[in-house]
Amino acid sequence: GRAGKASCAGGACSSTPRYPARNFTEHYVEFNVPDVPEKLDEAMTWYVYYNVAFHPPGPPPAVFNQFVPQLMLGTCWSGSTNAPDYRPVPKFHPTWVFGAQYFWQIGADARCATGETYPASPGEVLYTSMTLNVTTWAWTLTMGAKGDPLRVSTVVVDKPFMGLLGNATTSWSEGIYADPNVNTCWELYNVHEAAAYPKADMRYVINITSTSGDVSAPWPAWQTQEPTCPGAPAATVATSATPQTQTIHWDVLAARNGTQ
Repeated sequence: GRAGKASCAGGACSSTPRYPARNFTEHYVEFNVPDVPEKLDEAMTWYVYYNVAFHPPGPPPAVFNQFVPQLMLGTCWSGSTNAPDYRPVPKFHPTWVFGAQYFWQIGADARCATGETYPASPGEVLYTSMTLNVTTWAWTLTMGAKGDPLRVSTVVVDKPFMGLLGNATTSWSEGIYADPNVNTCWELYNVHEAAAYPKADMRYVINITSTSGDVSAPWPAWQTQEPTCPGAPAATVATSATPQTQTIHWDVLAARNGTQ
């Protein structure tokens, strides 16, 4: 990992329920951009996202397989060389940026495909959309600034691992990819004190939609972890549903950390 061991957990993530890919082909999320923390340096990393991840990730030697459009701050793998090698490109970002991303790992080798990276301003609303076309079996990953058609980042993933595993896996229709996990997360590295957190709340609204008819079985339950570092925000989760869409509210509340 990029961070040393710490006596507290700086980040927060929800639980990871499963949604069968063929039935739940539309994932749409909106969340606000918080302020930049008072303390930020090149050792810190912020990945803020809703993701679709596959467990198992695929045939060996695959070890990781994740659709993860994300908001980023600090030193991040925010770019890629893209085709044909898909090598991650690290960069330090002193202000928020976002982009559509697909990350995977083959053996010890991390790779990624990324769309354009755009700046994001505190207070504006970003959206993430991930859709599966069950005719072509291509996933389209999109992240944008709501109301700004000039800041839309897209990655189209027509094959697992962008085809780098050759004939070992060729389509998202294969059974190993049928039942992905989803979750939302503040994945943070070297963020362990109150001054390193935003002062504003961050609120997510997640909609997961069945495109194969009404859902008769109970919708998955959601839980959340909370940061444990001094001055960290609190995290809460609540759900509601219609026959076709489950809505999840995941909130990271700076006002509840006892320091605001």
